[in-house]
Amino acid sequence: MALAILSFLFWISYRDFKVVAQYEFSFDWAYFAGSVFFLILALLLQVWVWKVNLKVTGGNIAFWPAFKLYYLANVGRYIPGKIWSVMGFIHLGQKANLQAHQTVGAMVIGLVASLISGFLLGGIFIWLAHLPALEIPVWLPAIILIGGVGLMHPRLSNFVLKIAGRISKREIPPYPYTFLSLLRLLGLYGFVWLFYSVSFALLVMSVRHLTQAEFVFSLGVFPVSYGLGFLAWLSPAGWGAREGGITLLLSQILPTYLAVAVALTSRVILTVCEGILFVAAWRIKWNQSK
Repeated sequence: MALAILSFLFWISYRDFKVVAQYEFSFDWAYFAGSVFFLILALLLQVWVWKVNLKVTGGNIAFWPAFKLYYLANVGRYIPGKIWSVMGFIHLGQKANLQAHQTVGAMVIGLVASLISGFLLGGIFIWLAHLPALEIPVWLPAIILIGGVGLMHPRLSNFVLKIAGRISKREIPPYPYTFLSLLRLLGLYGFVWLFYSVSFALLVMSVRHLTQAEFVFSLGVFPVSYGLGFLAWLSPAGWGAREGGITLLLSQILPTYLAVAVALTSRVILTVCEGILFVAAWRIKWNQSK
């Protein structure tokens, strides 16, 4: 699926090659540098939120072991099927003295909170842009917020854990978190998504000047597309699905070939930054102090 989508995107670029050749690019390095800066901040803030997330499920580790665990285990996202990332978190979590149910619980809660806040924030930005070509009804973000918050309620999640324990014939202890702590996580993940959104919007600005409405719209493109990429279960790290989402949305304000270029560039920059953080995490010791 990823190869099919990427092939289609490359075909669009090839089809419009003559138009691309005639386009006068005015690349702005200042906006590009700002994009990379906000992206790195977002990647570091994500570790901090992951650390807070672990506390919700009863786990507690210092920042640097959390950094090492997060970016070493995240390599599994680039293998088809999301199970490899889960196995990586469980295995490496044991090295950080975390129990399996704490690590898995933090992953599930973090995933749900991240997806809800990402779709909600992206939907709000797209709605605020009020572009005639893509109108978002006001009730859609409301449904995402109400439905998502309901799914995260401790009674429902612990009920699911109880059923899972009966099926697996293993006792799974309930997670000692409150509804208020989950709402706080939603806000924290939304804060991280805001940095990702600004990074992506600056990347778009580096290749083309945007109006105020277009800039607001571009703020919502990345979190929505990232969520679509994650929901593509078998796609490694959302390859193809995320780029397709970015191209589809950005083509509302940019020529399609330019939207494709931004989508692929965004992927390359994110992968390079994650690779650098992976190398840094590899060199950190598990007993690293705060």
